[in-house]
Amino acid sequence: MPAGFSASMKTAWRTLLDDLESSSLLDSADAPLYEAFAVAHGRARESRRLITQHGLLVPGAREGQLVANPMIRV
Repeated sequence: MPAGFSASMKTAWRTLLDDLESSSLLDSADAPLYEAFAVAHGRARESRRLITQHGLLVPGAREGQLVANPMIRV
């Protein structure tokens, strides 16, 4: 597992590799793909958690202004 993964990225990494290992599809040549998947999946989970916590709209720079939660873009 690459260093610096967040908890959700580590979970995605372990889940993916456990599934691939049990089906005999694990190949070290695909390691960059596994890492990209784990990073994307972890970011998506974290974004979803923050959107759930703070909502789709969050306070903007001006008083009373609501803007789309930036995590939607992630």
